[in-house]
Amino acid sequence: MSSKLKKAGSIILILVLLTSGVWYFRFVSEQIFMESKSHLLEIYTKSNNTFSMFVSRNRNILNDWGSYSNKAPSSEDEETIRQFISNSQKNWGFTDFYFLNNDGSYITADGKTGAVTKVIGAYRETDENEKGLFAANLSSGEKQVLFSSPTVEGSYMGFEYTTVAISYSNRDVGKMIDISSFYGNSESYIIYSDGDIMFSTDQDRDITNLIAYLEKNESIKESDVGQLKQAIQDKASGMFQCRIDGVRYYIVYEPLDFEDGMILGVVPTDIVNKNMRQVQKSTVFVSAGIFAAVLLYLFFYLRADQKKKLQSKNLELEYRDKILDMVIKPTDDIYIIFTRQYEVKYVSPNTMRIIGIDSKLIKENIHKLMVSVSDNRITLSDEKLDSIKNGESWNASRYLVNQTTKEKKWYSETIYHLPDEYGDGYVLILSDRTKEQRAAEQLQSALDSAKSANEAKSMFLANISHDIRTPMNAIMGCSELLMKQADDADKVKEYAKKITSSGQLLLGLINDVLDMSKIESGKTTLNIAPFNLADLIKEISTVVAAQANAKNQKFEIYASGIERDMFLGDRVRLGQILMNLLSNAVKYTQSGGRIKLNITAEKRESSRYQKLKFEVADNGTGMTQEFLKVIFEPFVRVENSTTNKIQGSGLGMAITKNLVEIMGGNISVESEPGKGSVFAVELDLQTQKEEESREFWREHSINRLLLVDDEADICENIIYIMKDTGVDIAYSTEGAGAVNMIEQADREEKPYDLVLLDFKMPGMDGVETARRIREKTGRELPIIILTAYDWYDVEKEAVQAGIDGFMQKPFFISVLKSRIEEIYASKSKNTAAASQDNSINGMHFLVVEDYELNYEILKERLETEGATCDIAVNGKQGVEMFTASEPGYFDAVLLDVQMPVMDGYEAARTIRAGSHFDAKTIPIIAMTANAFDEDVKKSLDAGMDAHIAKPIDMQLLKSVVTELKDKQKQK
Repeated sequence: MSSKLKKAGSIILILVLLTSGVWYFRFVSEQIFMESKSHLLEIYTKSNNTFSMFVSRNRNILNDWGSYSNKAPSSEDEETIRQFISNSQKNWGFTDFYFLNNDGSYITADGKTGAVTKVIGAYRETDENEKGLFAANLSSGEKQVLFSSPTVEGSYMGFEYTTVAISYSNRDVGKMIDISSFYGNSESYIIYSDGDIMFSTDQDRDITNLIAYLEKNESIKESDVGQLKQAIQDKASGMFQCRIDGVRYYIVYEPLDFEDGMILGVVPTDIVNKNMRQVQKSTVFVSAGIFAAVLLYLFFYLRADQKKKLQSKNLELEYRDKILDMVIKPTDDIYIIFTRQYEVKYVSPNTMRIIGIDSKLIKENIHKLMVSVSDNRITLSDEKLDSIKNGESWNASRYLVNQTTKEKKWYSETIYHLPDEYGDGYVLILSDRTKEQRAAEQLQSALDSAKSANEAKSMFLANISHDIRTPMNAIMGCSELLMKQADDADKVKEYAKKITSSGQLLLGLINDVLDMSKIESGKTTLNIAPFNLADLIKEISTVVAAQANAKNQKFEIYASGIERDMFLGDRVRLGQILMNLLSNAVKYTQSGGRIKLNITAEKRESSRYQKLKFEVADNGTGMTQEFLKVIFEPFVRVENSTTNKIQGSGLGMAITKNLVEIMGGNISVESEPGKGSVFAVELDLQTQKEEESREFWREHSINRLLLVDDEADICENIIYIMKDTGVDIAYSTEGAGAVNMIEQADREEKPYDLVLLDFKMPGMDGVETARRIREKTGRELPIIILTAYDWYDVEKEAVQAGIDGFMQKPFFISVLKSRIEEIYASKSKNTAAASQDNSINGMHFLVVEDYELNYEILKERLETEGATCDIAVNGKQGVEMFTASEPGYFDAVLLDVQMPVMDGYEAARTIRAGSHFDAKTIPIIAMTANAFDEDVKKSLDAGMDAHIAKPIDMQLLKSVVTELKDKQKQK
C-alpha cells in the first residue's frame, strides 16, 4: 500500500472518530437531561403531596371551628373559647388563631390586635363555605401563611369579626416544601394560575409574580416561559433549563392538587447532575483515550519506516556508548562530548562517583558541571570555545568539589575541538591529578618549612646573640674597669651597680628564652593554688611604682566590682603576665607619662568562677596597625629612633600571649602611634569560698564608716564590695564636707568608727582633712589614708596630723582588715609596730655547691651580712658533714641541685631520713638554676622547705630564711 493511501485512510478514520465523539456527547447529555427530569418530577410530586396533605389538615382544623362555633357558648364565656383554641393549637401545631373583619383588622385568641397589611399574591374570592389560603404580612412586620374560613358573625373581646383564620410562620411552611436532597441550594414556589406567588422558600427575593419575573429575564427563552404558561392551563408537569444571574438551573413544575396553580422548583443543574456529569466526563475521557490511542497508533505506524531506517544507526551508537561506558566507568577521568550549542551527546557514567553530579543532569544542561568548580574561572563560555581551533585543544588545572562527599580534588581540564569531518563538536576531559598535586604541595610545604625553620633558627641565633652580648659586654667592660680602679670607692660602686643591672637584664633574657622554649615544646605547666589577689597587686605595684618613679611617670591602679580577694590559679604566671605588660608600658612611655592598671570584675556567669579583666593603658609611643599584626610573634620589637635604645629580648609579648592562652584567657591590644596603647587580658579565675564575716567588724566596734575621695565612682565601688559586712557606709567627695559630716554625726550621737581618706584631693588634701578632724573631735577616731601614691615623703607629717595607717589603692577588704588589726594591735600595746627583721647576722650555714667560683662568691656575700658557712662540694659530702655535726651547729642548709656523686634531691631526702637531732627541722633551701614550676615542686617533694633560683638575690634569701625561722618558732 502506498504512503498516500495510508495518509488518506488515516484522515478518514480520524473524521469518523471525531463525528462519533460529537454524537456520543450529545446522546449522553440528552440522557442526563431526561434522567434529571424524571428524578426532579418525582421529588416535587412528593413535595406537592406533602403540601396538599398540609392544606387538607388545616381545612379540617377550620371545620372543627365551624362545628364548635355552632355550639359556641355565649360571648361572655371567652375563657372557654381561649381554652378550645389553645387545645387545638397544641393538637395541630399552628402558630396563632385570628378573628378578622372585612377590612383586614384582627384580634388573636390572647387579645393581640393588628391588621393584615399586605396579601402576597392576588386575593381570591371564595364562596362563603370555601376555606381560603393566602400568605400575608401582619402589622407587626411578620410574614405568615393564613388559612381562613368565613363564619357566622360574632364578637370576641369586643371585636366584631366575620372570619376566623389560623396561621403558620413562613419558616414552618418552607420546611414542608423544601427539598433537603439539594442541601439548601434549591428554591421552591407555590403559584396561582396567573403566576402570582402564594408562597416561596426564598424570602430574600422581592417577587410577587413568577411568570412576570421569568419573562423579564433575558437569559430565559420565550419558548420555555410559554411552555410553563401552557402547562399551567393544562395542569401538566414538566421541566426546562435556563440561566439566572449567570448560573444554569433546572425549572421543574407540578400542578397543585388543592388549587388552580403550580408547585415550582428552581434547582442548579450542577447539584442535580453531579454524579451524571462524572459519568459523562469519565465516558468522554475514555473516548478521548481511545481516540488518542488510535492517533498514537497511526503516528507510530506512519513513523515505522523511518524508525527502521534509524534503528541500525541507533544500535550502532548505543553499542559505542556501552563500550565507552565499560572502558571509562572504572577510571577517574570524565569524558563529555557536546556541540557548539552546548547540546550534550555523551557523558561518561562515572560523574556521580567523581564529582557527585548525576550524568543525566549534565546531559540535560552541561553548565550543571560548574557547581563543582571551587573558583570563579569560567571554562564553558562562547569566547573560550571560539578561541580553540579545529583539531586543537585547551588545557588548565583546577580544584573540583564532590557535591555529595564535599571532597575537593585537583583535576586537569582539557577541551578538544573535533576536526570538521566529525562535525562541529567538542570533547571535555577531566582527569584526576590529586595525588600528583598533593605530592607537589607536600614537597613545597616541606621545602617552605625547612626554609622557614632555617630562617627562624638564623633569626633566633642572631637576636639572642645580640641580646646576650649587649649585657655581657657591659658586665665584662665594667669588670675590667673595676679591676683597674679598685681603689676608687665611688667608681667601684658605680661599676658594681652597672654589673648588677646588666646581670639582671641577662637573667631576664635567659628566663624569657627558657620560658619560650618550654611553651613551644608544650611542657609549660600551671601551679594551681589559692592566692590573694590583693597581695599580688601590692607586690606588682611596689616594683612597677619604683620603675615609674625612676622615669617620673604617674602610675595608678584601679579596681571595681571585685567582691572577693581569694582566687584559685597560678599566682606566679598571673604576676608574670601583668609584670610583662606593665614593664613594657614603663619602657615605652616617655618621662612624665601616665600608666594605669585597671582591674574589673565582669558580670558573673557562674557562682564558682569570676571573669576578671586586666587593662594596662599608657600614653607612650604607641604602635602602628601593621606592627599590631605581629606583636605577639617571638623576637618582634618596635623599631624607631625612640625605642631602639630600649633593651629586651622581644619575647615578652609572645610569652605573655601563650601564658594567657594556657590559663584559658584571651589578650587583645589597641594602639595608635603617639597616643599610647591599651592591653586587655581576660581570665576566668575560680573563686575561693570565703563568706564575709560580720563578726570581725563587731569585734572591732566598727558600725559606721566614712569614705572621703574626690572620685564618687571609687566610693561607690567600695560600698558595693562591703555590702555584706553590715557596716553603714557614707561618703563625701571633699575634705571640708567630711569634717562637717563627722561633726554632725557626733552631735546626733551616731559617730563614725573609721575614716578612709584619699591622699590627694582638690582643695583640702587628706593630711589637712585628718588634722581638721582631730581638731573637731576629741575622741580617738581611726583614720586610714587610701592612696595610689607613695606616702613615704609625707609619712611623718601625716602621722603628726593624726593618721593611723596607710592603704595602697585599689581597695581590697582583706587589706583593710589587716590595717585595722595593725592599728588595734598597736594601740593595745601602746607601741609602734616593729618592722620585721630580715637579718641573718650570726647564722651559720651549710653550703653544698660543686662550682668553686659560685661558693666563694656566696661565702663572701654571707660574711658581708654577718653570717658564716661551711662548704661541701657534692651532695654526699654535704650529708656526711651534716650527720657529723653537733645539734644546732648549722642554722640552715643551702643546697645546689645539680652536683656530681649525689644530687641535691637525693641529699635532701637522705638528710630528712637520717637520725640527726635536726634532721626533720633544719631549713633546707634549694639553690639552683632550675627555675621552673616543676623544679620547685620537685624540690619540695624531696623534703626541702623553699626554692631560690640562681643567681642568688640576697634580699630574697634573707626574707626566706627569716620566714622559715618564724615558722620554727611558732611550732
